[in-house]
Amino acid sequence: MPLNFVEPNLSNVKPELHELYVKDSKSGKFHLDLSDLKSHVAAHVSPVEKQLKLTRENERNLTLSVALHKAGIDPHYEALLIANIKDRVAIGTEDDKQVIRIMDADGEMPMIGSGADGFATLDDLISETAKTLPSMFKSTGHTGKGEMPDSKKVLTRSAFEKLQPIERADKMREGYKIVDDQAGARLANRPQPKPGEKVMTREAFDKLSPIARSEKILKEGYKVVD
Repeated sequence: MPLNFVEPNLSNVKPELHELYVKDSKSGKFHLDLSDLKSHVAAHVSPVEKQLKLTRENERNLTLSVALHKAGIDPHYEALLIANIKDRVAIGTEDDKQVIRIMDADGEMPMIGSGADGFATLDDLISETAKTLPSMFKSTGHTGKGEMPDSKKVLTRSAFEKLQPIERADKMREGYKIVDDQAGARLANRPQPKPGEKVMTREAFDKLSPIARSEKILKEGYKVVD
């Protein structure tokens, strides 16, 4: 309800807003004291707006976190990835219902996608991100499932953590895979596969079921290496 500059009485004014009015001694009417309006906004409205903004920010991060884990994000990259794509998730209200809109890369227009209304969904954004930065996801990488990554595209965890945030993001876009330092040393000393040779790490092989192991070795011709 808008505030009127002059009120015959304060019966139609919310009690918490009474302090904004001053009674005129001659007319007996109440006049809005604009000098107190700014301080009222700072004291009562601004904190609410800040809390709402913080709530929206937390909700956006939580929504992205759930979607990323569903897509198989490597937990080491979760915070970095959320920081890079969260601005593309706009949370608003339409017809008293919460609506999530995915913005295009420039953040100017809603992204077109697979939603029932023709707009992009959160899954569309995550799918696009997984294709752009595949090495950040456990289930989507440049190498096939169980195959040995290219040692030229590998960074040890300690080397990765020494990089600046922008440099880390660049490495991910370039398709680098992050490995623990011990694994990185093994990979660096491992000879490159011969042309056409299929190689699988011992760690990946041990995670397979007995049937899957047999298929990899006997049917697909994979060689297991440490």
